[in-house]
Amino acid sequence: MRPIVHVRSLAGLPGAPPLPLSYLRMCRSAAWPAGQAELECSSAAEPPAAGDKVLIEGGSGAGPVRRLFTGRVLRSRQWPDGTRLIVEEATGPLTRLRIDESIASGNARQAITELCKKAGVEASVEGPGALLPSYAMMSNQSAMDHILRLARMSGMMAGTDVEGKLRVRMPLPVPGGVILRPQDSVIGFRADDDPDEPAGGAVSGDGALGLRGSDAHSWVLQSLSGITAGDAKPPVHMPGIKTAADAAQAFAYEKMRLAEARKRRTLTIAAAPPADLGEVILLSGFGEGDGPARVVGVELRWGAATGLVSRLDLHGIGG
Repeated sequence: MRPIVHVRSLAGLPGAPPLPLSYLRMCRSAAWPAGQAELECSSAAEPPAAGDKVLIEGGSGAGPVRRLFTGRVLRSRQWPDGTRLIVEEATGPLTRLRIDESIASGNARQAITELCKKAGVEASVEGPGALLPSYAMMSNQSAMDHILRLARMSGMMAGTDVEGKLRVRMPLPVPGGVILRPQDSVIGFRADDDPDEPAGGAVSGDGALGLRGSDAHSWVLQSLSGITAGDAKPPVHMPGIKTAADAAQAFAYEKMRLAEARKRRTLTIAAAPPADLGEVILLSGFGEGDGPARVVGVELRWGAATGLVSRLDLHGIGG
């Protein structure tokens, strides 16, 4: 059966029918976890207003639909034949929140949780993250920028799930239950491998001396100039890192991230996305592109003439 996609507004009564769509494009990325959807619906239905909650669901047409996106209407514009809506993921307010604030004697989880609380965004952070004896947040960057930096310092990925919740966690290491083969509604596949192996990698932090305070002596130092994990020169500098353990954790994540980015895969299917951002799927039957791959980007398009088409941006794992 032909794949289907539904868009529902939660502004009206529970169980309201899907909006009558004429066009839909949804984009989500692991690099910037505040995706958007653009959609057009006919004038036959009352459109949701700015701030209303919207769900995007999709399925094969033969079974139940599943959630693909949760967000709120950012902008709405009336046209003679309908309404055009821009819907942002529930984490969107983090991209507009800007504060001047400092943290003392805390950790990354506390900082991320507090930023999400200020923005009214639901969040889940796995583990305490990097120690923050002192960390300054300035309004020249958004709360989302700070969250991405704190996650990277902690060796974790930050992403928004299909329920609209910000999740900061260690990268999933192994494939789940999703296996994709060429016969699984695949209409396009491309594999690009960078043959140049990085010479090495390194992460450096300011160490305890970066505190410039009376408590500096109580924090672990690897050297007077700072702390470093890895062997590359020049290293990736993360001033907020204060301990050797945090530097090692951040280095492990940077090494994994750079290695995976060398094995880029693009998969286009005539179906709803089979996996969420950050999840690992198994590719089989694609020749040199076979193996586990992490989902780092999802784009979904639907039109009355073209039907439902999804593009997955993937990074290969291992090898």
